[in-house]
Amino acid sequence: MESERSKLLVNELTKLKDSFASDRERHKYTALWIKLSTAILAALATILLGWQDPTVSKLPQNIALVLNAVISVLAAYEVFFEPRKLWVRETLVLSTLKDIIRDLEFEHEAPAVISDQKVEELKNRMDSVLKQSLSEWLKDKRSGN
Repeated sequence: MESERSKLLVNELTKLKDSFASDRERHKYTALWIKLSTAILAALATILLGWQDPTVSKLPQNIALVLNAVISVLAAYEVFFEPRKLWVRETLVLSTLKDIIRDLEFEHEAPAVISDQKVEELKNRMDSVLKQSLSEWLKDKRSGN
């Protein structure tokens, strides 16, 4: 039999897990997109700068200039928002939340009702990982990252 407190904890853990999973995927693909885009644009700019065709005049160099400007904007975005760092942090939080959910499900397998003490322990673990994540994020933002 499931207590009200354990139901609330399960609901909260499920919402948090879904939210962190979604954010993790978004930041993972953003980080990948930025890295690949930067590499592709840099390669194109290099090719255009080396292109020797007297009939085309300065067009390849002008395109290379625009590509290098786009690379600078992507690099600035990456430095400011740090999607890779967020992806790693959210993966850690998500993994911990899944561990807590697994522990809670294991407790539900027992024939007795989950004790309020156990529910409180699992809630404290959840709160701890969320506070740690927030603390690291605030530390990054205060240091200018």
